[in-house]
Amino acid sequence: MHSLKIGHWILPFTLLGSAVGFGAVLTPPDIPEQRLIRGIYNWGDAVAVVADNYDPANHTVRYSLGIVDEETGRIVPFRALKCDSYEDIGYSDELGRLLVCGDGRLSRIYQLRDGSWKPISDTLPGDDFRIAVDHERIVAIADDTLFLISGLSKRIVLRMHFKVGAPHHAPAALILRGHAVVLGYDTGEFGGGLYRLELDPTRTSAKLLESGNIRALGATSSGEIWVADGLAHMTLERGALYRLNGDRLETVASSSGMITTGEEDKVLEQAGVPFPGASEISGLAVDHSDRPVVAFPAFGIYELVDGKFVGLIETPLEFSYSMPGYSVSSRPEGLAIGKSGDIYVAMRSLGVLVFHKSGAGFDTRSNAVRQVLFPAFTGGLKAE
Repeated sequence: MHSLKIGHWILPFTLLGSAVGFGAVLTPPDIPEQRLIRGIYNWGDAVAVVADNYDPANHTVRYSLGIVDEETGRIVPFRALKCDSYEDIGYSDELGRLLVCGDGRLSRIYQLRDGSWKPISDTLPGDDFRIAVDHERIVAIADDTLFLISGLSKRIVLRMHFKVGAPHHAPAALILRGHAVVLGYDTGEFGGGLYRLELDPTRTSAKLLESGNIRALGATSSGEIWVADGLAHMTLERGALYRLNGDRLETVASSSGMITTGEEDKVLEQAGVPFPGASEISGLAVDHSDRPVVAFPAFGIYELVDGKFVGLIETPLEFSYSMPGYSVSSRPEGLAIGKSGDIYVAMRSLGVLVFHKSGAGFDTRSNAVRQVLFPAFTGGLKAE
Protein backbone atom coordinates (compact mmCIF):
# COMPACT_ATOMS: atom_id res chain seq x y z
CA MET A 1 0.00 0.00 0.00
CA HIS A 2 1.31 3.45 -0.89
CA SER A 3 0.13 7.01 -0.57
CA LEU A 4 0.92 10.06 -2.62
CA LYS A 5 0.64 13.54 -1.20
CA ILE A 6 0.54 16.51 -3.56
CA GLY A 7 0.13 19.76 -1.68
CA HIS A 8 -3.03 19.30 0.36
CA TRP A 9 -4.42 16.51 -1.84
CA ILE A 10 -3.81 13.03 -0.46
CA LEU A 11 -4.39 10.14 -2.82
CA PRO A 12 -3.95 6.68 -1.31
CA PHE A 13 -3.70 3.93 -3.89
CA THR A 14 -2.68 0.31 -4.28
CA LEU A 15 -0.47 -1.31 -6.87
CA LEU A 16 -0.63 -4.71 -8.57
CA GLY A 17 -4.26 -5.76 -8.56
CA SER A 18 -5.60 -2.57 -7.09
CA ALA A 19 -8.84 -2.96 -5.15
CA VAL A 20 -9.54 0.76 -4.91
CA GLY A 21 -8.66 3.80 -6.97
CA PHE A 22 -9.30 6.43 -4.28
CA GLY A 23 -10.41 9.91 -5.20
CA ALA A 24 -8.78 12.93 -3.59
CA VAL A 25 -9.53 13.75 0.03
CA LEU A 26 -9.17 17.45 0.72
CA THR A 27 -7.66 18.87 3.88
CA PRO A 28 -7.36 22.45 5.18
CA PRO A 29 -6.63 25.04 3.87
CA ASP A 30 -8.30 23.73 0.68
CA ILE A 31 -11.44 23.18 2.75
CA PRO A 32 -12.64 25.09 5.82
CA GLU A 33 -11.54 23.69 9.16
CA GLN A 34 -14.09 20.99 10.00
CA ARG A 35 -15.96 20.24 13.18
CA LEU A 36 -14.67 17.26 15.16
CA ILE A 37 -17.06 14.35 14.69
CA ARG A 38 -17.93 12.37 17.83
CA GLY A 39 -20.04 9.72 16.14
CA ILE A 40 -22.06 8.69 13.08
CA TYR A 41 -25.45 6.98 13.26
CA ASN A 42 -28.25 5.50 11.20
CA TRP A 43 -31.25 7.69 12.03
CA GLY A 44 -34.18 6.10 10.26
CA ASP A 45 -33.60 6.55 6.53
CA ALA A 46 -30.94 9.19 7.18
CA VAL A 47 -27.32 9.06 8.29
CA ALA A 48 -26.50 11.68 10.93
CA VAL A 49 -23.40 12.87 12.78
CA VAL A 50 -22.93 14.37 16.21
CA ALA A 51 -19.95 16.73 16.42
CA ASP A 52 -18.08 18.54 19.19
CA ASN A 53 -18.84 22.21 19.60
CA TYR A 54 -16.24 23.56 22.02
CA ASP A 55 -17.02 26.70 24.00
CA PRO A 56 -13.61 28.24 24.84
CA ALA A 57 -15.12 30.88 27.11
CA ASN A 58 -16.64 28.30 29.47
CA HIS A 59 -14.27 25.43 28.66
CA THR A 60 -17.20 23.17 27.90
CA VAL A 61 -18.21 20.96 25.00
CA ARG A 62 -21.65 21.12 23.48
CA TYR A 63 -22.72 19.04 20.51
CA SER A 64 -23.97 19.86 17.02
CA LEU A 65 -26.19 17.61 14.90
CA GLY A 66 -26.12 17.29 11.12
CA ILE A 67 -27.61 15.12 8.39
CA VAL A 68 -25.27 13.72 5.74
CA ASP A 69 -26.62 14.99 2.40
CA GLU A 70 -24.55 13.43 -0.32
CA GLU A 71 -26.41 15.21 -3.14
CA THR A 72 -25.23 18.62 -1.96
CA GLY A 73 -21.95 17.32 -0.55
CA ARG A 74 -22.81 18.91 2.79
CA ILE A 75 -23.51 17.84 6.33
CA VAL A 76 -26.73 19.81 6.72
CA PRO A 77 -27.33 21.45 10.10
CA PHE A 78 -30.32 20.07 11.97
CA ARG A 79 -32.69 23.02 12.41
CA ALA A 80 -36.07 21.53 13.25
CA LEU A 81 -35.53 21.90 17.01
CA LYS A 82 -33.01 24.30 18.51
CA CYS A 83 -31.01 23.01 21.47
CA ASP A 84 -27.95 24.32 23.26
CA SER A 85 -26.52 20.83 22.83
CA TYR A 86 -27.67 17.83 20.78
CA GLU A 87 -26.31 15.25 23.17
CA ASP A 88 -27.35 12.07 21.38
CA ILE A 89 -29.84 10.57 18.95
CA GLY A 90 -31.63 7.23 18.65
CA TYR A 91 -34.13 5.33 16.56
CA SER A 92 -36.50 2.37 16.67
CA ASP A 93 -39.26 1.25 14.34
CA GLU A 94 -41.77 1.68 17.17
CA LEU A 95 -40.74 5.19 18.27
CA GLY A 96 -39.10 6.61 15.16
CA ARG A 97 -36.43 9.32 15.51
CA LEU A 98 -35.38 10.50 18.96
CA LEU A 99 -32.94 13.16 20.12
CA VAL A 100 -31.61 14.39 23.44
CA CYS A 101 -31.71 18.15 23.88
CA GLY A 102 -29.63 19.66 26.71
CA ASP A 103 -28.76 23.06 28.11
CA GLY A 104 -25.80 22.14 30.33
CA ARG A 105 -27.90 21.53 33.44
CA LEU A 106 -31.02 19.71 32.29
CA SER A 107 -31.86 17.46 29.35
CA ARG A 108 -34.98 16.18 27.64
CA ILE A 109 -35.70 13.53 25.02
CA TYR A 110 -37.81 14.49 22.01
CA GLN A 111 -39.62 12.35 19.45
CA LEU A 112 -40.48 13.18 15.85
CA ARG A 113 -44.22 12.56 15.70
CA ASP A 114 -46.70 13.72 13.07
CA GLY A 115 -44.10 15.97 11.51
CA SER A 116 -43.06 17.82 14.66
CA TRP A 117 -40.75 17.30 17.60
CA LYS A 118 -42.51 16.62 20.90
CA PRO A 119 -41.20 15.67 24.36
CA ILE A 120 -41.20 11.96 25.09
CA SER A 121 -39.62 12.26 28.54
CA ASP A 122 -39.76 14.44 31.61
CA THR A 123 -36.88 16.83 32.17
CA LEU A 124 -33.82 14.83 33.23
CA PRO A 125 -31.33 16.35 35.69
CA GLY A 126 -27.82 16.45 34.28
CA ASP A 127 -26.23 16.81 30.88
CA ASP A 128 -24.15 14.88 28.35
CA PHE A 129 -26.69 12.06 28.20
CA ARG A 130 -26.32 9.04 25.94
CA ILE A 131 -29.35 6.96 24.97
CA ALA A 132 -30.14 3.50 23.65
CA VAL A 133 -33.51 2.36 22.31
CA ASP A 134 -35.05 -1.10 22.33
CA HIS A 135 -38.47 -1.18 20.66
CA GLU A 136 -40.56 1.20 22.82
CA ARG A 137 -38.07 1.48 25.71
CA ILE A 138 -35.38 4.14 26.12
CA VAL A 139 -32.44 4.11 28.49
CA ALA A 140 -30.67 7.42 29.18
CA ILE A 141 -27.35 7.58 31.03
CA ALA A 142 -25.31 10.52 32.33
CA ASP A 143 -22.39 10.06 34.71
CA ASP A 144 -23.53 7.43 37.23
CA THR A 145 -27.30 7.79 36.77
CA LEU A 146 -29.57 5.69 34.57
CA PHE A 147 -33.15 6.44 33.56
CA LEU A 148 -35.38 3.81 31.94
CA ILE A 149 -38.24 5.47 30.09
CA SER A 150 -41.36 4.03 28.50
CA GLY A 151 -41.82 5.56 25.07
CA LEU A 152 -45.52 4.69 25.21
CA SER A 153 -46.43 6.23 28.57
CA LYS A 154 -43.56 8.80 28.42
CA ARG A 155 -42.84 8.04 32.06
CA ILE A 156 -39.65 7.18 33.90
CA VAL A 157 -40.14 3.59 35.04
CA LEU A 158 -36.72 3.15 36.66
CA ARG A 159 -34.06 5.48 38.03
CA MET A 160 -30.89 4.03 39.48
CA HIS A 161 -27.34 4.96 40.36
CA PHE A 162 -24.55 2.61 39.41
CA LYS A 163 -20.78 2.25 39.54
CA VAL A 164 -18.25 1.24 36.92
CA GLY A 165 -14.56 0.69 37.58
CA ALA A 166 -13.27 2.75 34.67
CA PRO A 167 -12.81 6.54 34.67
CA HIS A 168 -15.91 7.76 32.93
CA HIS A 169 -18.31 10.52 32.14
CA ALA A 170 -20.52 9.41 29.27
CA PRO A 171 -20.25 5.96 27.69
CA ALA A 172 -18.77 5.82 24.20
CA ALA A 173 -21.49 3.34 23.22
CA LEU A 174 -24.41 1.51 24.81
CA ILE A 175 -27.04 -1.05 23.82
CA LEU A 176 -30.27 -1.88 25.65
CA ARG A 177 -31.25 -5.56 25.49
CA GLY A 178 -33.85 -7.23 27.67
CA HIS A 179 -33.18 -6.59 31.35
CA ALA A 180 -29.66 -5.26 30.90
CA VAL A 181 -27.61 -2.48 29.33
CA VAL A 182 -24.23 -3.10 27.72
CA LEU A 183 -21.91 -0.12 28.24
CA GLY A 184 -18.64 0.71 26.50
CA TYR A 185 -16.25 3.31 27.90
CA ASP A 186 -13.19 4.82 26.21
CA THR A 187 -10.94 7.34 27.92
CA GLY A 188 -7.93 6.91 25.67
CA GLU A 189 -4.66 6.06 27.40
CA PHE A 190 -6.47 6.29 30.75
CA GLY A 191 -8.42 3.12 30.00
CA GLY A 192 -12.04 2.14 29.72
CA GLY A 193 -13.96 -1.09 29.62
CA LEU A 194 -16.97 -3.14 28.58
CA TYR A 195 -19.67 -3.53 31.22
CA ARG A 196 -23.05 -5.18 31.65
CA LEU A 197 -25.55 -3.52 33.96
CA GLU A 198 -28.71 -5.30 35.11
CA LEU A 199 -31.81 -3.10 35.21
CA ASP A 200 -32.32 -3.88 38.87
CA PRO A 201 -32.16 -1.08 41.46
CA THR A 202 -30.71 -3.50 44.01
CA ARG A 203 -27.64 -4.03 41.82
CA THR A 204 -25.60 -0.87 41.92
CA SER A 205 -22.40 -2.07 40.24
CA ALA A 206 -21.98 -2.87 36.59
CA LYS A 207 -20.20 -6.13 35.82
CA LEU A 208 -16.84 -5.71 34.10
CA LEU A 209 -16.64 -7.98 31.06
CA GLU A 210 -13.35 -6.71 29.60
CA SER A 211 -10.95 -3.85 30.22
CA GLY A 212 -10.00 -1.81 27.18
CA ASN A 213 -11.00 1.13 25.00
CA ILE A 214 -14.47 0.35 23.69
CA ARG A 215 -14.99 2.32 20.49
CA ALA A 216 -18.29 0.93 19.22
CA LEU A 217 -21.04 -1.64 19.73
CA GLY A 218 -23.24 -3.22 17.07
CA ALA A 219 -26.21 -5.54 17.52
CA THR A 220 -27.38 -8.27 15.14
CA SER A 221 -30.98 -9.25 14.48
CA SER A 222 -30.48 -12.37 16.62
CA GLY A 223 -29.35 -10.35 19.66
CA GLU A 224 -25.59 -10.88 19.45
CA ILE A 225 -23.51 -7.81 20.15
CA TRP A 226 -20.23 -7.10 18.36
CA VAL A 227 -17.72 -5.02 20.28
CA ALA A 228 -14.83 -2.97 18.84
CA ASP A 229 -11.87 -2.17 21.08
CA GLY A 230 -9.10 0.12 19.85
CA LEU A 231 -6.32 2.39 21.02
CA ALA A 232 -3.65 4.32 19.13
CA HIS A 233 -1.24 5.99 21.55
CA MET A 234 2.25 7.17 20.69
CA THR A 235 3.66 4.25 18.66
CA LEU A 236 1.25 1.65 20.08
CA GLU A 237 -1.64 0.31 18.00
CA ARG A 238 -3.97 -2.11 19.77
CA GLY A 239 -7.34 -3.52 18.78
CA ALA A 240 -9.79 -6.33 19.41
CA LEU A 241 -13.11 -7.57 18.11
CA TYR A 242 -15.39 -9.36 20.57
CA ARG A 243 -18.73 -11.14 20.28
CA LEU A 244 -21.10 -10.91 23.25
CA ASN A 245 -24.00 -13.27 24.02
CA GLY A 246 -25.66 -12.40 27.31
CA ASP A 247 -22.67 -11.99 29.63
CA ARG A 248 -20.48 -14.48 27.73
CA LEU A 249 -17.75 -12.63 25.86
CA GLU A 250 -15.73 -14.29 23.08
CA THR A 251 -12.51 -12.83 21.72
CA VAL A 252 -12.80 -13.19 17.94
CA ALA A 253 -9.64 -11.26 17.08
CA SER A 254 -7.06 -9.21 18.93
CA SER A 255 -3.75 -7.63 18.04
CA SER A 256 -1.18 -5.19 19.36
CA GLY A 257 1.80 -3.74 17.56
CA MET A 258 4.22 -0.88 17.19
CA ILE A 259 4.21 1.71 14.42
CA THR A 260 7.73 3.02 13.83
CA THR A 261 8.97 5.63 11.36
CA GLY A 262 11.28 4.27 8.71
CA GLU A 263 10.92 0.67 9.86
CA GLU A 264 8.47 -2.11 9.19
CA ASP A 265 5.52 -2.09 11.58
CA LYS A 266 5.70 -4.87 14.16
CA VAL A 267 2.81 -7.03 15.37
CA LEU A 268 3.73 -7.96 18.95
CA GLU A 269 0.75 -10.06 20.00
CA GLN A 270 -2.10 -11.61 18.02
CA ALA A 271 -4.95 -13.99 18.80
CA GLY A 272 -7.88 -15.30 16.81
CA VAL A 273 -8.51 -13.97 13.32
CA PRO A 274 -5.37 -12.16 12.03
CA PHE A 275 -5.56 -8.41 11.48
CA PRO A 276 -4.28 -7.12 8.12
CA GLY A 277 -1.38 -5.59 10.09
CA ALA A 278 -0.60 -3.52 13.17
CA SER A 279 -3.67 -1.34 13.68
CA GLU A 280 -6.36 -0.29 16.08
CA ILE A 281 -10.06 -0.70 15.27
CA SER A 282 -11.60 2.76 15.14
CA GLY A 283 -15.10 1.99 13.87
CA LEU A 284 -17.65 -0.81 13.62
CA ALA A 285 -21.02 -1.39 12.00
CA VAL A 286 -23.13 -4.49 11.44
CA ASP A 287 -24.13 -4.99 7.81
CA HIS A 288 -27.45 -6.18 6.40
CA SER A 289 -26.21 -9.80 6.64
CA ASP A 290 -25.42 -9.38 10.36
CA ARG A 291 -21.66 -9.47 9.73
CA PRO A 292 -19.33 -7.00 11.48
CA VAL A 293 -17.62 -4.38 9.32
CA VAL A 294 -14.64 -2.64 10.93
CA ALA A 295 -12.29 0.25 10.18
CA PHE A 296 -8.55 -0.38 10.39
CA PRO A 297 -7.17 3.16 9.90
CA ALA A 298 -3.92 2.00 8.31
CA PHE A 299 -5.57 -0.51 5.97
CA GLY A 300 -9.19 0.42 5.22
CA ILE A 301 -12.61 -1.15 5.74
CA TYR A 302 -12.83 -4.90 6.28
CA GLU A 303 -15.66 -7.37 6.85
CA LEU A 304 -15.46 -10.55 8.92
CA VAL A 305 -16.48 -13.38 6.58
CA ASP A 306 -16.06 -17.10 7.31
CA GLY A 307 -13.38 -16.58 9.92
CA LYS A 308 -11.22 -14.01 8.14
CA PHE A 309 -11.12 -10.27 7.50
CA VAL A 310 -11.98 -9.54 3.86
CA GLY A 311 -11.11 -6.13 2.43
CA LEU A 312 -14.08 -4.09 1.21
CA ILE A 313 -12.15 -0.83 0.77
CA GLU A 314 -8.44 -1.55 0.86
CA THR A 315 -6.82 1.85 1.25
CA PRO A 316 -5.43 3.78 4.24
CA LEU A 317 -7.91 6.01 6.02
CA GLU A 318 -5.56 8.23 8.00
CA PHE A 319 -4.56 11.69 6.83
CA SER A 320 -2.09 14.22 8.22
CA TYR A 321 -2.03 17.94 7.55
CA SER A 322 -0.75 21.15 9.11
CA MET A 323 -2.67 23.90 10.84
CA PRO A 324 -1.14 27.16 12.09
CA GLY A 325 1.01 26.15 15.03
CA TYR A 326 0.18 22.45 15.12
CA SER A 327 -0.22 19.27 13.08
CA VAL A 328 -3.34 17.15 12.74
CA SER A 329 -3.81 13.44 12.13
CA SER A 330 -7.37 12.51 11.19
CA ARG A 331 -8.67 8.93 11.43
CA PRO A 332 -12.09 7.27 11.22
CA GLU A 333 -14.29 7.98 14.20
CA GLY A 334 -17.10 5.61 13.25
CA LEU A 335 -18.97 3.78 10.50
CA ALA A 336 -22.55 3.60 9.28
CA ILE A 337 -24.06 1.45 6.53
CA GLY A 338 -26.87 2.99 4.51
CA LYS A 339 -30.06 1.32 3.32
CA SER A 340 -28.49 0.51 -0.05
CA GLY A 341 -25.30 -0.84 1.51
CA ASP A 342 -23.18 2.29 1.01
CA ILE A 343 -20.51 2.74 3.68
CA TYR A 344 -20.22 6.09 5.48
CA VAL A 345 -16.89 6.71 7.22
CA ALA A 346 -16.89 9.56 9.74
CA MET A 347 -13.42 11.12 9.78
CA ARG A 348 -12.54 12.89 13.02
CA SER A 349 -11.76 16.22 11.33
CA LEU A 350 -12.40 15.74 7.59
CA GLY A 351 -16.16 15.25 7.31
CA VAL A 352 -17.67 11.99 6.04
CA LEU A 353 -16.38 9.77 3.23
CA VAL A 354 -19.09 7.88 1.32
CA PHE A 355 -18.24 4.66 -0.53
CA HIS A 356 -20.96 3.42 -2.89
CA LYS A 357 -22.09 -0.17 -3.06
CA SER A 358 -21.79 -1.51 -6.62
CA GLY A 359 -22.87 -5.10 -7.19
CA ALA A 360 -20.84 -7.40 -4.93
CA GLY A 361 -18.27 -4.70 -4.15
CA PHE A 362 -17.83 -0.94 -4.05
CA ASP A 363 -17.50 1.61 -6.81
CA THR A 364 -13.75 2.14 -7.19
CA ARG A 365 -13.71 4.85 -9.85
CA SER A 366 -11.48 7.79 -9.03
CA ASN A 367 -14.44 10.14 -8.68
CA ALA A 368 -16.71 7.70 -6.85
CA VAL A 369 -15.71 8.49 -3.27
CA ARG A 370 -17.62 11.48 -1.94
CA GLN A 371 -16.26 13.71 0.80
CA VAL A 372 -19.21 15.33 2.57
CA LEU A 373 -18.30 18.44 4.58
CA PHE A 374 -19.69 20.76 7.25
CA PRO A 375 -20.88 24.26 6.53
CA ALA A 376 -21.44 26.68 9.43
CA PHE A 377 -24.19 25.60 11.85
CA THR A 378 -26.80 28.36 12.28
CA GLY A 379 -30.50 28.88 12.85
CA GLY A 380 -33.18 26.62 14.34
CA LEU A 381 -36.32 26.78 16.42
CA LYS A 382 -36.13 27.04 20.18
CA ALA A 383 -37.23 23.93 22.10
CA GLU A 384 -40.05 24.52 24.53
